[in-house]
Amino acid sequence: MFKSISFLFCFLFLSISAFSYNANSAKASILNGTEFNYVALGDTTTDSITACDSLTWIDGQTYYSDTNGISILLTNSIGGDSLVYLELEVNYSSFAVDPLTSCDSLTWIDGITYYADNNVATHTLTNAAGCDSVVLLDLSVNYSNTGTDIIAGCDSLLWIDGITYYAANSSATFTLTNQFGCDSVVSLDLTMAASSSSGDTIVACDSITWIDGNTYTSSNNTATHVLTNAIGCDSIIYLDLTINYSDYSIDSISTCDSHTWIDGNTYYSNNNTATHTYTNAAGCDSTIRLNLSILNSISTIDTIVACDSFTWIDDSTYTANTTTALITYTNMFGCDSIIRLNLTLNSIDDSVTVVETALSAQQAGATYQWVYCDSNMAHIPGATGQTYIAGVSGNYAVIISDNGCIDTSKCENVFISAIEENILFTNVSLYPNPSSEMVNITLGELTSINLNVYTVTGELIYSKDEITSTQYQFKLNEAAGIYIVEVEAQGSHKRFRLVLE
Repeated sequence: MFKSISFLFCFLFLSISAFSYNANSAKASILNGTEFNYVALGDTTTDSITACDSLTWIDGQTYYSDTNGISILLTNSIGGDSLVYLELEVNYSSFAVDPLTSCDSLTWIDGITYYADNNVATHTLTNAAGCDSVVLLDLSVNYSNTGTDIIAGCDSLLWIDGITYYAANSSATFTLTNQFGCDSVVSLDLTMAASSSSGDTIVACDSITWIDGNTYTSSNNTATHVLTNAIGCDSIIYLDLTINYSDYSIDSISTCDSHTWIDGNTYYSNNNTATHTYTNAAGCDSTIRLNLSILNSISTIDTIVACDSFTWIDDSTYTANTTTALITYTNMFGCDSIIRLNLTLNSIDDSVTVVETALSAQQAGATYQWVYCDSNMAHIPGATGQTYIAGVSGNYAVIISDNGCIDTSKCENVFISAIEENILFTNVSLYPNPSSEMVNITLGELTSINLNVYTVTGELIYSKDEITSTQYQFKLNEAAGIYIVEVEAQGSHKRFRLVLE
């Protein structure tokens, strides 16, 4: 660049000296195809120039790239025109960044030593084209480390340098590369202590959970556990374990009413949960569980309601109420048991009174069933009242039920002769007879009667009181057969046999 500028100055000086330049008369022509004005009596020269980045030529123009064919017309020393052609080669300066990473410091191409990051320093060189080349420094400075590895070792230590140390050491060093790629010097500060060992002798019952967290249920002399001793070193403990065992048993007992057990408690009911703990021959707690069955004595009351008399299980016959009789026996469990008698004796009056054809039981407030003795004590349907009126001659009895007792009266005879007559009923008549539909009764001189109709077994099937009309009509919806129609008036009665067809 400097050479080009010098040449230009020399050229200008020589040209000015040799020619008298007339700017108004000079004509510059471009030879690459444009019109050229010929100038007579002149000479022609070429101005060959190499410049950096740009060139301001004698024509006053600044050129930034290679240029050929540009000319300028000057006046030479003899007063003639002199045509000068420009032949320009433009080379270029350069710019670069020098990114560097260094440890601790860097002496750069400018001869300066840098100890910290820097991105502003520059240095100018000449590039291959002979032009200025500016270099910008982009420097990152990382730093080496030093440190001390303080270690308390037990017995021995294999350090980062690959050496095993068996004693204290404060002089060994080792160089590493830190995270920035710089040397890091580590100094060893080692103190050395010793490990220890001991035995743990244990006698336990059933099981033990040892310091290693394991539960042992049998003797063991091989287990070990590592602890840290007072100086921070491993302390190996050897287990010497003897396991003795507890006992467990069940005390099965069957007894009557209650039992006082080995725990001092008296139990009155079955129990299979109570336990008692004692120390066995091996010195271990042992448990005995109670399995108790209480076989209770029985005290019961035999409540009996009987009729007239009662022979109890003690073979005694009681004819009056009692609550004091008792008997003791051994129950199925082998325990004494007491039965007390609560006896209530009821009796039934089974007497029957007979008034003409009416039979009446003397026991009041009972349940009754009249029977026909002549037909093998057959029940008379519907004859369940305290009084029964017989419709035919025969022998009758009553079954009486009261307070749990049942008794049957003796058979009583009722004789019914021909249809009973009474002067009161002289003009009383019944028709038609036999009848299939309506039955009529004429009352004659009677002003009021009661009418009852019975089956031949004495069952009342129809009744009408205080009939005052001289004639009364009724219908029996019964099966064909013989029925007894009874007319009562003024304390007397008259009976008719009615045949239904």
